[in-house]
Parts: sequence; structure tokens; C-alpha cells
Amino acid sequence: AKFSSICRLTASGTPAAALVARVQVNRVWQQLFGVGLVETSDNFGVNGARPTHPELLEWLAGEYVRGGWRLKPIIRTIMSSAVYRQSSATPETLNVARAIKADPGNHLLWHQRLRRLDSESIRDALLAVSGQLNSAMGGPAIPIQSRPDGMAVINEKESTAGDAARRSLYLLQRRNYNHSFLAAFDQPVMALNCIRRSPSAMVSQSLAMLNDSFVTGASEKLADRILGMTGVPEGRDHRGEISLPFILALSRNPSAEEAEWCTALLQRQVQRHLATGLHAGEAHRKALANV
Repeated sequence: AKFSSICRLTASGTPAAALVARVQVNRVWQQLFGVGLVETSDNFGVNGARPTHPELLEWLAGEYVRGGWRLKPIIRTIMSSAVYRQSSATPETLNVARAIKADPGNHLLWHQRLRRLDSESIRDALLAVSGQLNSAMGGPAIPIQSRPDGMAVINEKESTAGDAARRSLYLLQRRNYNHSFLAAFDQPVMALNCIRRSPSAMVSQSLAMLNDSFVTGASEKLADRILGMTGVPEGRDHRGEISLPFILALSRNPSAEEAEWCTALLQRQVQRHLATGLHAGEAHRKALANV
């Protein structure tokens, strides 16, 4: 019965198939650009928003159907387009004031929208960069517990070894609370349908990236990873220890200014930890974790 229902929804030449194709490619566009060609991706009716590029929506839906309803080809088509490959930084040749006045919402797609990683991707990236990520697939959900201080964290007692470093996909989701680190970065509440994530910019997010025990632990693991790759002989030039974290985390080398203030911070933190009585190797490790 379920298979026959799907066949009816995708039967060639039917109004249902035409609608399903448009809705699906609009969701793909929304995932890649942050906003769909039809902004109300859950409402294609008369009360929903009108498509900003109706001809493009029609063409993409047609390509999707002609491609056998396969998602990968349509994703590849969109991602190889000039509009997707735009920079979020406005080009110097563009009259920005005029563009903003004509299209403040960027509906005409004259530049790429700034988009933040999803909450799960942020946590997974921290695990991956620090060398902790457990890429095992499948299995039961990782249990979450609510602590007396209100934080929702992984229940270590009910988890098996290595679960804490698994991808966020496997964290147990409950209606009444989310994992606190994910919640700080706008993980959707499970009590409601989420048609599109709404990223926010709050002070609590910066504080989480500075002080959360999960982040500080990942920083220490990353420092260990860097030291394992470079070593710390006395009197050596520490440029590699500054550039490697940038390469691993951001896929680029630091600018001259970034390298300068990172080196200065490393030196200050080494002296700070030495003053507490730590030996040189441990002081350097902690200083690199601070950086």
C-alpha cells in the first residue's frame, strides 16, 4: 500500500508528481542557500510565498524528474552553478549601496548568503578536528541526562566506551530538552515540525565556544594532536604549531596578523602556566590548548 501511494505521487504527467518535484527541489535549494526559491517551503498554496524565480523552479523540477527522481544529480547541478559558487563577500566592482536598495533581502541572489554550520555539524567538526571523532555507524541512540544545574549532557554511565565521541546524529532527542551544547546553537525543538532552521547570534554561543567543557576538552585534544605532529624541542620556532591548527580547523594558513597575535598569546600563556609551577612541557601543552 505504501509503495502504491508513492507511485501515485510520482506518476508521470500527474499534478501530484509536479507538486512533489517542485517541493523537493525547493527543499534542496533551501538546504544549499538557506532560503528556498519559495520561502514558505511548507506551504506551496495560495497563502504561501510566491517563488522568486518561478522559471528556475520549473526547470529544476523538470530536471529532477528527467533524472529519475535522483537527488545527487540535482544537487550537483545546483552546486556547480555560478550562483552557488558566489562569495558572501561583495565584489569591489559591485555598487553595494545600489544593490542593497534594490534588493535588501538578496532575493535576486546577487551574493551568497552568510550561513552558519548547524549545531550538529559544529559539534562533529570539533570532534573531527581534535582527532576524537568515532565514525562508527548504526547502533542505539546515545542517552542524554539532565543534571541538577540544568545542563543536558551525555549520560556516561549508560553509554558504552567511545559513544561520547560519536556523531551528533546518534544523540538521543527528546521533546522537552536537547543536549545543551547543541541547544546553544539553535538545534530545533522536537515538539514542533522544523521546516527550516533559524540561526541566531547570541552571547551564549560565544561563551560556549570559550568555556564549555566539551570545547575546552577538544582544545586540549587538538593541542596533543599538534604536538604529536610537530614535537616541542627547546628553543624551536613554533610557527608550525600556529599554522597547523588553522589548516586543520579552517583549511587555510593564518594571515600574518593572526600568526603574530597567536604567537604572542602562546608565549604569554606559557609564562602564565610556568608561574603556577608546571614543568616546561606541560606548560607549553596547556598554552597551546589556550591558543
